Amino acid sequence: MSHIAFLSIPSHGHIIPTLDVVRELVRRGHRVTYVTTEEFAGTVAAAGAEPVRYASTAARYQEASTYQREEVMGILMMSLEEGTGALDALEPVLRADRPDLLVYDLTLYTAGRAASRKHGIPAVQTFPIFASNERFSLAHRVFQRAGGAVGVLNGGDSGGLEFLTALRDWLERYLPGGGASAFEVLTTVEPLNLVFLPREFQIEQQLFDERFQFVGPCQDLEPGGQWQPPGDGRPVVLASLGTTYGSAKFFRMCAEAFAGLPLHMVMTTGDKFDVAELGPLPSNIEARPWVPHLDVLAHAGVLVTQGGMSSTMQALALGVPLVVVPHGGENAVNADRLAELGCGTLLPPEELTAAALRRAVTETLADEGMREAAVRMSRHVAAAGGAPRAAEVLEARIAEAVAAGRAAA
Repeated sequence: MSHIAFLSIPSHGHIIPTLDVVRELVRRGHRVTYVTTEEFAGTVAAAGAEPVRYASTAARYQEASTYQREEVMGILMMSLEEGTGALDALEPVLRADRPDLLVYDLTLYTAGRAASRKHGIPAVQTFPIFASNERFSLAHRVFQRAGGAVGVLNGGDSGGLEFLTALRDWLERYLPGGGASAFEVLTTVEPLNLVFLPREFQIEQQLFDERFQFVGPCQDLEPGGQWQPPGDGRPVVLASLGTTYGSAKFFRMCAEAFAGLPLHMVMTTGDKFDVAELGPLPSNIEARPWVPHLDVLAHAGVLVTQGGMSSTMQALALGVPLVVVPHGGENAVNADRLAELGCGTLLPPEELTAAALRRAVTETLADEGMREAAVRMSRHVAAAGGAPRAAEVLEARIAEAVAAGRAAA
């Protein structure tokens, strides 16, 4: 069978969507190599892949939230540094055990595209967020939504020129002799792109052709039964800021907003602070560092979230509408799309108060049209195919490349 290499930055939101794809490929008899960091090496090994470790430098860059010039430059330069680490780690594998296919996360486009061209390996790009192509750019949408520095992306100021110079130098190191121009590396659209969303959720979906396969969230979306509601019939609300953010202030506000109301709130606080910091909680509110979200969502009427795509897809898969208090431009774009589709409520951070949060959640709970829209989207999620569909299209890409090679010979 085939040998397939995966590349991704060390982020739950980018690695987790690929793991069931890896499991499905291994189940079908393929070998998988996965370039990742020590933090995630055990996770990808448990999925059946052989981890190839690299040292990430992403933590040195400022977290993007306003997408002003300094943050945009950080994002761009991080892509080069992460690409360097990933490609240096992968290079011995490419020489000794050439993969039949490279599957790279959009954040490692430099490494994926350089390795593909240098070694003549067909490549697939993955999108755990909204896809982009020649006609739609999520980056531009995010930066504009946040009032950020779009000119840097366009090379329209000294920062953009600085990045283009750095990219050209990087390419001279990894693709010497003009193997690819900076423009080509920045604008390439692969013949196959896996998008971990249903097509119906994609912004400007009509602009995306058959090169983009919308396979939906590739994870087990069946609740495991590890959490059960109190059993008194009160509506359940789940509040979470995901794996990246943590704010004791936010969860204290939740406790204030919903104390004594006829609902049961579950707050998953993550590992950024100790739950004890929240102090005594009302009897209708429970707080835990973590609980399987699908178990709670199976009973929930609303998810309160910062708007990460993984949480968004989990909620929609179970037909649960959302209240989004976005952290940063990308999450705000997700919230805009949810509101446009009638599946969620946007609560801008600058308007966040206990009263505003209580009003947004109670109105969303009572909105039958919003619930129906979320249920409709759940059907699209189910129909997208998930990990089995993703494995099928990857196998088809390998077969297509093999056939092309035979024809050329």
